[in-house]
Amino acid sequence: MGRILVVDDEPLIRRIIAEELMDEGHEVEQAENGQDAMDLLQQRSYELIVSDVQMPDITGLDLLRISRDQPEPTPFLLITAFTDKGLEEAFANGAQAILSKPIDFEQLHAAITRIKQPLSQRYRAIPPGWQTQRSLSATVVISDDARGIQSEHCAIGRGGIFWACEDDFPKLEACIDMELKDRQGQIVLQAGGLVRWVRSMANQGECLGYAVEFEFFRQASPQFLEFLDKIRCTYMPDRLETNNNM
Repeated sequence: MGRILVVDDEPLIRRIIAEELMDEGHEVEQAENGQDAMDLLQQRSYELIVSDVQMPDITGLDLLRISRDQPEPTPFLLITAFTDKGLEEAFANGAQAILSKPIDFEQLHAAITRIKQPLSQRYRAIPPGWQTQRSLSATVVISDDARGIQSEHCAIGRGGIFWACEDDFPKLEACIDMELKDRQGQIVLQAGGLVRWVRSMANQGECLGYAVEFEFFRQASPQFLEFLDKIRCTYMPDRLETNNNM
């Protein structure tokens, strides 16, 4: 991978992450806060941003939103101790990966390896010991230009699927098998994923349900991969009727 920007207001943590990435052969630059990161982003491009969330003034989530709105959004990896709401917000704004503190460098390297892979290769490996705890399916409608894949029961994003429901919510980290078919019964996606957050209480018209982050694809149609490569947000958790704008 090319140049990586590491952003953290704690000097020791920032230095440790940067040195670990440099030891793996990455070119790394550092920013000590969100404003410094924004200044650097105006000067040059990066292949990946690794950022803490809780920083004064401009947070990691602020940087994520700014990056998402650029013509060529920079992949984003967030490292922090999350509440469920923080997880939901990070996923909804397009984070490619989220790791918790204390930092597990094996997970960090695995996440970077996944991020830099093409979408067609990113989700090939089924995790060892995978045990399905729930199976979900939905019928989808694919537009002619493959820019929209819509369903009444789920909203599809770059990193996972938000499934609408009003009760019987799974536990966090539950292993979910998912299948999407078109109206002719052809398989669009067969995948497995982990439940990352649950919305069991509505707020201002939000949809109840839970978000499942992709872990692996058993089968994915070319139209689905094309769609996934064009959308910019990881999830669209609010209104399912707008999921073609993800």
